[in-house]
Amino acid sequence: WFKELSLKEFKNIDNLKKNLNDVVLAINKVLRNKIKESGKQMGTTLCCAIVTHNKTLIGNIGDSRCYLLNGISMEQVTEDDSLAYYFYKENIIKNKDDIRFYEHNNILIRGLGAPEVKFRTNVINNGSYSKLLLLTDGVTDCLSDNKIKLIANTSKKEYILKDIINEAV
Repeated sequence: WFKELSLKEFKNIDNLKKNLNDVVLAINKVLRNKIKESGKQMGTTLCCAIVTHNKTLIGNIGDSRCYLLNGISMEQVTEDDSLAYYFYKENIIKNKDDIRFYEHNNILIRGLGAPEVKFRTNVINNGSYSKLLLLTDGVTDCLSDNKIKLIANTSKKEYILKDIINEAV
């Protein structure tokens, strides 16, 4: 799908957003069929970004995250679709960093493979960030936001993800 997009389609962010949502729904349908065939319960998360000339389209479902870095500041721009993140938003878990240590932090409220999918998208201006990080829960369960930010701000650009993964492992 992505390889077949025309330059014209990249210029219309609303159409790009709709097309991405349609693709995610189609992927979910295929995944649902595979789940039925296997007889097992399974699912996955998705976090993606499409950077156009002046806008970035970010999409997510599940608990993979997108962070924007600008200078030394870092902001999570996606929301986790997990029980633990829900408890954090409801102030049951007081500190965001404590999500990592919550006993059921792996329970998703939404994800690919579910009967109903709510894929969220954000559109941001490219000038609002200097770096974009897309990270799975395999990383964010192991590292605090502060640790991720420290590595992202002190590593050479070409080694940021390698250094983050090495620290998580």
